[in-house]
This record gives sequence, structure tokens and C-alpha cells, in this order.
Amino acid sequence: AKPGHQELLEAILEELRCRVVFTAPNAKSASGLDPKELYETLGAAPITFQGSRSLRAYAAIMGWDISSRDAKSAYLQARLNEDGGIETWIVLPRTYWPASWEGVYRRPVVLLELSLYGHPKAGDMWDSRMCYCAGKVGFKPVPQWKSVFRQESSGAGLGVYVDDFELVSPPALTDKIWSEL
Repeated sequence: AKPGHQELLEAILEELRCRVVFTAPNAKSASGLDPKELYETLGAAPITFQGSRSLRAYAAIMGWDISSRDAKSAYLQARLNEDGGIETWIVLPRTYWPASWEGVYRRPVVLLELSLYGHPKAGDMWDSRMCYCAGKVGFKPVPQWKSVFRQESSGAGLGVYVDDFELVSPPALTDKIWSEL
């Protein structure tokens, strides 16, 4: 950077956002199986259009708030192998190396511990983590409705589409429920 522009460059880098995606285009398994076959069938399912509209109708009938939030770095909140499943090893990009690795390693391979967007199990691991967190504050799955939850104590409803949350709740409780989630 030119002299005097360092502050601007640092401000731009501070605001720079990126997404690391697990793609594994050349992934190989020792047994010769397609790596996708090593992972379980996907179980997570986002809220349906009907589920979302039903929550909004419920809020309208009750005269309640409808509000939404995004989970911050959703997939990174979930540990990848909490279920004891198959381990995933990745080549760590140089940008993420500790300074002590420079000159010692060429292409270090490390165990992937946090779920990355694009990994075959990422959606399921995030869904499991999200259900656990919602359950801790009293939200229980609504039978027959994927990704729709109800909090018995308040009657509030929660719809989840991957990492987007929609809450329908009594106005006096909306901020409290969001802070608990």
C-alpha cells in the first residue's frame, strides 16, 4: 500500500468477508467408494412454504410480532464428528497456518473439526446443533412440520430455513426470546 493508505487498507480488510466452502472435487476414499456414499442420507429439511405461511397466519390471528434473524456463521457452530462418524481430513490453506508452521510444512493435512458449508454432513450437523439450542430454551418440534417449533411457555413459534430464523411471538416477549436463542 502507498504511504498514508495503510489505514484505508486495514479498514477494507476489516470489512472483507469470505466463505470457505468444502468442495473436495478430488476426494478419494481408501476403499475406492465414492466419498459421498460414505455419508449418511441427509436428514435435515428446511421449513416448507406452507410451514412459514402458517406461522405468519398464527401471528396475524394472535396479533403477535413477526421477526427474523440470521445465525452467525451457522455451520461453524456445529462440530463435524460429534456423532462419531467418518473423519474428514483437509489440506489447510496457507492463510490459516500459524506462523510457526512456515518453513516446516509444505501441505499440512489437518482434521476438519468444524462443519463447513458444502460438506456432505454440514446441513445435518447444523440442524442438530440448532435443534439442541432451540430445545434449551423450550422450543419443541411441531409434529408433521419440518423445521417448525413451538415454545410451550409463551406459545411462540419458530420457523427455520437453514440459518434464517423467523419468530412469531407476543410483542412483550420478542426481545427476551431472541436473546435466549
